[in-house]
Amino acid sequence: MSQDDFADAVRAWQGGDRHAFDALYDRVAPRLSAICRLLTRSEAEAEDLFQETWRKAVTRVHTLRDPAAFPDWIVAVARNLWRNEHARRRVALGDLARRKPMAREGGQDEGLSGLLVRDVLAGLSPGLREAFVLYHLEGRSLRETARELDATVWEVRDRLAKAQEALARRVKID
Repeated sequence: MSQDDFADAVRAWQGGDRHAFDALYDRVAPRLSAICRLLTRSEAEAEDLFQETWRKAVTRVHTLRDPAAFPDWIVAVARNLWRNEHARRRVALGDLARRKPMAREGGQDEGLSGLLVRDVLAGLSPGLREAFVLYHLEGRSLRETARELDATVWEVRDRLAKAQEALARRVKID
């Protein structure tokens, strides 16, 4: 979907068109689901975050100023929900490091590389993990990442350097 297509679909959805919602959901759901899995500690938490994000989107889509930005907006909604939940829980870094890799529902293998990435990312602090996901996995620029994290470009560079150091310590190539 092009930005214009997203804008048209969002406007139609805001006007009550159920088919427009379905089209947006079908187009955005895979990316959003992947982001939710990267941010959370389990498949169940990822599904909860995914569902809560869509619930929030349904109730707040009328506040979206730039309908063409819907894909980025809904990812930002998910990240904000995750941050808020994480802040409430005040999860210790040690708890994050002890997470087990997740298997997909139905026993489907996610693939070794996906499990390794998720397991390694789980050991990062939330701030480092979020910067890493935005910059390296989402492909955001340093400025976009800084804007999303409400940080300076220098702070993002520092977080990325710390994340890369932590990842290098965890991943040993034989």
